[in-house]
Amino acid sequence: MRREVANVVCLPLGSIVEVFFNIDINTYTPQTKLAELQNLTPSEIETTRESYLPLEVPPGGFYLALDCHLQRLFVLSSDSYSFLYGSEVRKRVQTQFRENVADYPSIHPPSVPNSSRHKEYEQ
Repeated sequence: MRREVANVVCLPLGSIVEVFFNIDINTYTPQTKLAELQNLTPSEIETTRESYLPLEVPPGGFYLALDCHLQRLFVLSSDSYSFLYGSEVRKRVQTQFRENVADYPSIHPPSVPNSSRHKEYEQ
């Protein structure tokens, strides 16, 4: 496995904080790491991808990656709305999204297909 990690800390809620001591975000240039991938075939890229460990975030938890100066590289959450705003906002956002999806066809009705096979559906 290709993960080079010096320290992994598991927090009480199943969350994970990883510190990458070999990465300094202020001097890191990802282009040099990505350049070696540009000439690979799709099957070689798939083999390379499979050599990395998958990130599995437990329900209600998060994964936080930090560089050697403890600056945030990225955060991955199992439920981003609840993690950022709380469960009440998540429920309101999900409800509003469902209502918007249900109401959209009544506000913007789909057009009738331009085909003689569908003449019986014209208004």
